[in-house]
Amino acid sequence: MNLAIFGAGGQGRETLRIARQIARWTRIFFIDDVTELKEIDGIAVQRFSEVCWEECEVIIALGEPAYREKIAGLLPFASFATLIHPGAIIDESAVIGVGTVVAKGAFISCDVVIGKNVLIQPDVCLSHDVRIGDNSVVSLKSALAGRCHVGKNVFLGMSCSVKEKTAIGDDAIVGMGAVVISDVSPATVVAGNPARFLHANVRRRVFSN
Repeated sequence: MNLAIFGAGGQGRETLRIARQIARWTRIFFIDDVTELKEIDGIAVQRFSEVCWEECEVIIALGEPAYREKIAGLLPFASFATLIHPGAIIDESAVIGVGTVVAKGAFISCDVVIGKNVLIQPDVCLSHDVRIGDNSVVSLKSALAGRCHVGKNVFLGMSCSVKEKTAIGDDAIVGMGAVVISDVSPATVVAGNPARFLHANVRRRVFSN
């Protein structure tokens, strides 16, 4: 079986490193219709129209939750892989949805439930009974205390901290380094210590480019 990594940017290259550590696939290649490059890090880049879907598993390597949702919706026929770095620590009671990536150094505690197509970056800490919704991104060194509930299509910025039993609504964005001590409404952007409302997430975009 082959592995198709959707997205050949920085997150794609990081995902490639995880896939190489797992070493389960005969061939790995990127899918990317934006770059003009034919090869990146020794790996072929194919266009969407060139892929033989029956011969590969797919993993989405994009840091924008809305794009993760969109691409997953375009691939109802695809078989999605789940990538868990050997250096991640995951309790046996945790549930991890298909299409999710868990990077090196992540700690996932007891009875955590992670949805489909989620990106868990390096050194993230998810304490007991945390819930993470589909297509969400939990960035480097973020820490969520027990019984936090994160909705779908949420972006948690680098090194953010979330107080126990806090709920973060669908399509919310939490800025890097934020300290979240109260619930975050859906489709809002918060930042700071303590985290405060900045504006509505009208564009459903984290990054400007």
